Parts: sequence; C-alpha cells; structure tokens
Amino acid sequence: MLGLRLHRAGITPRETRRWFAVNAKAKTVSRVRGTRDLLADDSQQHRDVLDTLQRTVERYGFRSIQTPLLEYTDLFSRSLGDGSDIVMKEMYTFKDNSGKSVTLRPEGTAGIMRALVSNNLLFSLPQKVSYSGSMFRYERPQRGRYREFQQFGVEFVGSSGPSVDVEVIAMAADALDALGIKDKALLELNSLGDNER
Repeated sequence: MLGLRLHRAGITPRETRRWFAVNAKAKTVSRVRGTRDLLADDSQQHRDVLDTLQRTVERYGFRSIQTPLLEYTDLFSRSLGDGSDIVMKEMYTFKDNSGKSVTLRPEGTAGIMRALVSNNLLFSLPQKVSYSGSMFRYERPQRGRYREFQQFGVEFVGSSGPSVDVEVIAMAADALDALGIKDKALLELNSLGDNER
C-alpha cells in the first residue's frame, strides 16, 4: 500500500514571514546528530544513483524487495553475533509497548534473510534479491560516516561457486561504470570473516 499525504498550510507567504519574524527567538528544532537532510538537488541525485543501481542489477536477474526498518533485536543478535561491536555498541534498540526488544536495522542482510524464510521463498532457489534503504548505527559521526546511512545491496541465495562470484563482481563493475565512476573507484574484495584485504 502506498500512502500519499499532501499538505498545504493554508497561510500566505506574507503570514509565514510574519510568523518567523515573531518567533525568530524561539528555540529551533535541529537534526539528530549524525543524520542529514537531503534537499532537492541531493535528493534527486540520490534517487538517480539508486535508479541506476537498480537497473544494473535487474539486468542480472536481481529483483528488489523491501523489509521493515524495525526488526526484533534477536534477529541481529543471532545473525551478527551477540558479542559483535554492532550488537553491543552500535544498535538503536528499545522496548515496544508490549515489552519486546526491537531495533532499527543496522544492516540489510539479516532482514532480507528473515523475509525469505518468513515468506517461504527458500523453497524455490536460487533467489536473487536487491534492497536499498536507511540503516542505523550509533557510531561517532565524522566526515562520510553518519548514524543514518543509505545501503544498497544484493543477496544471491542458494547458489555457490566461482560463477556466482564472477557474476557479482562483473555486476559491481557494471554498476560503477553505469554511475560513471569506474575509473575513479577501487573495487576491493573480501570474504565475510576474512581479516585480510
């Protein structure tokens, strides 16, 4: 279901200016530290990048799915490990009104796997899915690192071997090329759990 909400304040620009002049000394509400606003040009550029990435991965047979921003905390504890830095120090976790522990998603893979299992999609393998959206980690904000950040990812589930690796690497190279940054980017490869670069 797509919800669309349009709002018009019903006041004129002159009334708006007068309100701000009268309330100029009122305390303003600011962004949460480690977050940012994407205004018109940046927002359009963000959409363009996501559209380019999605078109690229669709050519390789990946289909987009969306998962909730909120998941039960134990999903991340189990998938990332109870003792991991993300679980111990970086997750935004709280109790809902029923007392259950919920977390703003710190990464995309766990939610994707939960969705595949919950919706019985692991019975028809392989599954090639893509996702994008906001992720949240309580980290020290610094240049290029935010507490809310965007992640685009793909998961190739139920198939293995060198041909899968080759396909995903080729797809990543095609995505960099489609974004016009292939010559400016360095594609680094690693395996989960492998400390070597």
